Amino acid sequence: MGENACDNFGRKVFGLAGGGQSPVFRGSFITLVAAALWSLLFPGIRSVSAGVSLSLQEGPLRFYSGSSAELTIELFGLPPEGEPSAVWKLMLGAAAVGEGETRGERGEEGTAAVRARLDFPAVSRPVEVAWAVKIFAGGRPAAEEFFLFRVYPRDLAARLRAALAGKKPGVYDPRGKLFGLLDSAGVEYTAIHTPFGLRAFRGETLLVGPRAFSSPRESLFTLLEDSGVRGVLILDQAVFPGDLPCPVEPGDPISTPGGRSVAVASGHPVLDGLEGEDLPRTGPGVRPLKKPGRGRYRSLIDPAPLRPDSGGFLSLVLECLPGGRRLIFCQIPLLGAVGRDPAADLLLANLVDLLFLPLEEPDPVFVIGGAGREERDFCRAMGLPGPRLSRPPGPYRQAIVFAGPGTVESLAGREDELVSSLGEMIESGGRLLLIGLDPETLPFWRPLLPEGLELAEYQPGAVSPPEDPLFRGISATDWEGCLRAASDYSIYQTTGEGIHPVAPLVGKADRGRGAVVICQFPFHRLLGEPASAASAAQFITNLGLAREPGPAGDKEAGR
Repeated sequence: MGENACDNFGRKVFGLAGGGQSPVFRGSFITLVAAALWSLLFPGIRSVSAGVSLSLQEGPLRFYSGSSAELTIELFGLPPEGEPSAVWKLMLGAAAVGEGETRGERGEEGTAAVRARLDFPAVSRPVEVAWAVKIFAGGRPAAEEFFLFRVYPRDLAARLRAALAGKKPGVYDPRGKLFGLLDSAGVEYTAIHTPFGLRAFRGETLLVGPRAFSSPRESLFTLLEDSGVRGVLILDQAVFPGDLPCPVEPGDPISTPGGRSVAVASGHPVLDGLEGEDLPRTGPGVRPLKKPGRGRYRSLIDPAPLRPDSGGFLSLVLECLPGGRRLIFCQIPLLGAVGRDPAADLLLANLVDLLFLPLEEPDPVFVIGGAGREERDFCRAMGLPGPRLSRPPGPYRQAIVFAGPGTVESLAGREDELVSSLGEMIESGGRLLLIGLDPETLPFWRPLLPEGLELAEYQPGAVSPPEDPLFRGISATDWEGCLRAASDYSIYQTTGEGIHPVAPLVGKADRGRGAVVICQFPFHRLLGEPASAASAAQFITNLGLAREPGPAGDKEAGR
């Protein structure tokens, strides 16, 4: 039925095709309404000719507001007699915004081609439109199909002007590609051509154009240390300066054309208006970034597909949050696609908007744990204060507890005081992260846990992509790579309510005005595993608990 061609062109959401499989419905409720109305227009069509199927020739996934496109439907399995034709409607929600009828051109061995010109509606925001097609052969119904497309406004210039109005960002762009885009959009900026210009720049926002760096021996932040820059967008680099305040390293270049991009931070503002399969594609030469195993960061878009055993764990768009700054790294070559790919326009505008959102300042966190080396090494790698064996002082509203036997044994005789103080913190609006419950220590921590919580030996199984904000940046591939090495206990609930599962080995429960997050994945014991370290760093960032490593952090933690 030509499924590959259809998948490359658009998403089929409803259809009947004799001799083929009915595609899975993937559209919105509004599209369901459109499908129902379409069926009412042709109440007599309830069956199709055996063996007839249709697909679309490969083409773009998305279109600009008010644009037109010539599309070709390929027909297969037609009976030898009868002229093929098509009747179609273009649906926006429940309203028809275009319609037509066209004859087909016969090919060899029961094939034919039907060509149609679609005029897409003018829109002010991204919308989904359905193309409903009914095929006839010799005047008799043969097949019907729905295809979904996305239509985007052509508003990149206006959005860039609005985001950067009055900001006059610095633009470091030795190759001049970013200069050209901003000039055409009418954006005012400070042009920076050389490292000397970087040293002289004074401002809060910096945009770095493609291939701005030629050697890892170059500097960026050393030159900017007195500038006051708080937001940096770095586009499409092959190498990175060696003084970045976060451990960013490019992976191997992508070698295949037409690579897909996958959103891994559901709900993040950079993905506003972008649907998963409609993200900009990558191509040969694009260099994804290795996901760091430490620091405050999250991946927003990953390349796909990746196998858990590939050793990849790569990112195309990273948001890093070191020391009161926001650094955004985008390895998708957007500047070569803007004006031709609506999704590239939208992603670039969202990335610029992200520079000016309030920074997520992590809350002070108190870590409770024994003297085990694994716990200490984990805290150091994650930028957390070292574990201590005492109750949190009054001001703390966030705490992490390594809940295994080592901690419980070291706290013998002081458990009532500690558990009581943690309970008060949670009830007053704080958050507790419990790592590594086991049957031996469960009774010790039970006063902090929901009623009926129990443990069972973890049984590896199918993994679904976690949608919870706690897992922003952690793809299904990452998590599956983690779980392959896991051997701890999972949680379940026998009575009562309150445990909300997030992903295998992770759950959370509300208590008073606060919450308890229960993490049964042994991050601290698997820090040497790339997937585990990368996922742990993002998990801690999403919890709002990460601190920067170094003497200042150690001093503040009382170490």
